[in-house]
This record gives sequence, C-alpha cells and structure tokens, in this order.
Amino acid sequence: MIYVQGCDQMELLHFTIEYDKQRGRNVDLEQFYYVASDSRRVRAGAGRCGWCWARGAYGLAQGYGLLRFFESPHIQASAIVVADVAEKYSHWTAVQSLGEWCKQEGIPAITGVDTRAIVTFLREEGSSLAKLTVGEEYDADEYEAFIDPEQINLVKRVSTKAPFHVRSSTEEFHVAVLDCGVKENILRSLVSRGGSITALPYDFPIQCIATHFDGLFVSNGPGDPTHLHETVRNLCELMADSHMPVMGVCMGHQLLALAAGARTLKMQYGNRAHNIPALDLNTGRAIITSQNHGYAVDAATLPSDWKEFPSQSERRVE
Repeated sequence: MIYVQGCDQMELLHFTIEYDKQRGRNVDLEQFYYVASDSRRVRAGAGRCGWCWARGAYGLAQGYGLLRFFESPHIQASAIVVADVAEKYSHWTAVQSLGEWCKQEGIPAITGVDTRAIVTFLREEGSSLAKLTVGEEYDADEYEAFIDPEQINLVKRVSTKAPFHVRSSTEEFHVAVLDCGVKENILRSLVSRGGSITALPYDFPIQCIATHFDGLFVSNGPGDPTHLHETVRNLCELMADSHMPVMGVCMGHQLLALAAGARTLKMQYGNRAHNIPALDLNTGRAIITSQNHGYAVDAATLPSDWKEFPSQSERRVE
C-alpha cells in the first residue's frame, strides 16, 4: 500500500494508482515507502520516480516538513551571471558559498560580466535567448544552436511526479494544489493558515476527485501556459461541473483564463519585480504586488462574465 503522510483519503490513493496504470506507467507498490524521521523529500521508489514527503526538524518551517529558507530543494536556473561574486559568505543562515552551491547542483556560473550592459540590451530588445559558452572563438553553427525554453514544456520538468500530503496542526480545511512548479512559500502559507494540502502533478485530473477538497490552488510555474493542454482541459471540466473555490497565481492564473476560453500572449519584457502596482477596478484600491512572469492574459478575449484585474503599468490581466 502507498502511504502518504497524514492522508486518509484511500480513494485518492487508489485513483492515483489507477491513473498511473492507465497512462502506462510502471507502478511497483513494493518500491514505495514512508519515512517519518527524516527531513528531506525522499525518493519514493524506482517504479514511478515520485516523491514522498518526510518530516523532521532540520531546516523546516513550524514542523510541517517544509523548507524554511528556500523556495525549491534545487537551483532552478539553467545558469547564473553576476558582475561580482563574494567568495567568502557571511550571512547567518549560510552554509556554503554561491560557487559551492552551483558546483553541487551542476549549474554553470560566470562572474566579471558587465551586467549593466546586458540589462541595457534587454531593455531595448526585450527578452532574448542566451547561453554560456567556453572559449574565445566564434562558432557560427554553435551560435545558431540556441535552445528556446519557450518551446519546451518546462512545467512537466518541475512538477511533482506523485501526490504528496502536508498536514497542518489545525486541519481547518483541505486544499488541493496543482503543482506547476509551486514555490515552497505557497505551501508554507497555506499550512500556516490552517490548511492541510495535497499537492498533485500538473496534469492530474482534479475534476475526478474534487469532492475530497475544500478548494483548489493552481500554482505558479515556468514557461508558456499553452503547452499544458491536458491541464487546461481538466480545469475546464472542473469549472463546468463543480462549485469548488479555485485560485490561480502566475501560471495558474493563466491556465484558468485559458480554461475559461481566453487567450494568453507573450510579453516583450515580462514583469519581474517586487513592487509592481495592480489596480482593483471594482474598488479603486491599488495593491503592491510581486511578479515574475513573461506571459499575460489578453483581457480582450475574456468571457463577458469574467472581470479583469489589470496591472497599473500594463493593460493586461496579470
């Protein structure tokens, strides 16, 4: 039997098994196990290459088994470019340098770069493809061989491969989280407010088990939302047949718009800051928001029964 920490919805677990079987995945139940004394996400067996959520004391937030100071267990950037790097670290929470962390994670990094010139270029040209190369010689063939991340389903790479459960101390409500690349702080925030959460793969058919939850949260994530055809279809069916409260942020917000019949568009620059004002057209109240996205919803394509919540600086729904 698969045992997910604190989860007593056997229907959910049974559905997960059947879901994997129907999709042709090799489900070897004997490969799965549950660890109650460790503090890491423990590899949950070779059969489905999923994660089992384990509890412990080191690096956790309020004892819920969540990372305290990180938004992900790993570096999610493909490379790091800085003008100058501090080889000696001094922050009170630090346990290693940036260089050591990059080496541990297998992430290339470069320093001594005029990053102001790069920012100027991006401000004039918009978001651009780039890569780090080794050597001084120009190779035309290599120059043309840029990888465009917008053509890749990045959400598939970062989403959890199997459901996991985190129980809050009060368990006032139970929220399903479609993990499109969810930040750890979203999970911390939900649990700290009394909500137990069950995180699901991005393409999990949530409409089939919606009655087990008090609400659905569709998370942030990287890349182009139009790659997620199955997720959009699942959300469309959910909104048509269920009265479950649904909230989406960033990628999740765009997926809900697509499920409603709207379209998304790629922004020239993207909104990437911690102080972007958003204006509530219903109340006139301005809210300072933190945003990091390169796509937005085309407000002109929204159905008539949907209201926009546009940014002060961009007349797009964000």
